[in-house]
Amino acid sequence: MGPGAGRCDGRRRPALRGTCRGLADGRPSVHADQRLCGAPTRCPGLRAGRAPRRGIRCDLHDRGLPRLAAAVAGLTVRPAGGGSRSFVFPTMGTMASLAIASHVGVETADAAARACVDSLAGDERRFSHYSDSSDIERWRRGEPIDAKALHEIRVVLDECLLLEIASDGVFSVTNPGTGRLDTAGYVKGHAIGKAAEAIRHAGVDDFSLNVGGDTYCGGQPAPDRAWRIGVAHPHRSRGVAAVVEVRDGAVATSGIAQRGDHIWHVRPSQALAPSRIVSFTVTGPDIATADAYATIGFAMGERGIAWVNAHEGFGSLAIRADGRMTGDAPGLLAG
Repeated sequence: MGPGAGRCDGRRRPALRGTCRGLADGRPSVHADQRLCGAPTRCPGLRAGRAPRRGIRCDLHDRGLPRLAAAVAGLTVRPAGGGSRSFVFPTMGTMASLAIASHVGVETADAAARACVDSLAGDERRFSHYSDSSDIERWRRGEPIDAKALHEIRVVLDECLLLEIASDGVFSVTNPGTGRLDTAGYVKGHAIGKAAEAIRHAGVDDFSLNVGGDTYCGGQPAPDRAWRIGVAHPHRSRGVAAVVEVRDGAVATSGIAQRGDHIWHVRPSQALAPSRIVSFTVTGPDIATADAYATIGFAMGERGIAWVNAHEGFGSLAIRADGRMTGDAPGLLAG
């Protein structure tokens, strides 16, 4: 049984930093601040002395915990093609962009953007491992927290454990270096999924939300058009290796990007192999699952392609060190 069987909460699985970016007018684009998370990612691989179980940790908050006030103050609006509105703001140690289709009224779009900011900031306050006052850190120390926070922490832990089982330990909620509980590899995708729900609750169904390179698209930017998400080229700064058309779905990528290997169990000799996978993109119905599968697929290497494709509704695109691409992701176009 795969992870999350019997559940449909729209934000089922974890996330690692991706390299995807879409603009409001549907044209693919990759920007440095969106292509890379902005926060160094540390993903220890094999647990010392415990090979066959590999733990992956993904730190997405290395630049601290932005306060909600700072995020709101940083909320800017810039024009995008086709009259769409694009909101840009800091969150989770990186930058987020929210593109809203042009047919949505200004007041509704503004309200949706504020709801998105509030939702992301709330989840960061709840799950940050870099703030001693976050709910999860207080819970870890045995301090009392409110019932709502406790319930959500338990939901997140359940999802992480399901992923660990489904991936045979490739994904782990335990930091292999310290042995401590660490949900940082999941909560970003979880937060994006909740933010998408907040946007819809505010009355907007046609939008594209990107947080540090992980993208969820709702609806369409214009009638009979899909959102177009550019998959960053692993070796060419600001280059696009491929384009994926998305309606009500997600695109997430894990790979070496510009910062070099961030899955620590990949040996340098493997990194030089022409056939080695250096970028792994997953498409699917929800961002958290797609992002988790991208992380797992990249860590698995060649066998990750079949592993991801065996999950109904999900597709993959693998790019090798020599530039060859293998993929069956729905909506995949030439770069």
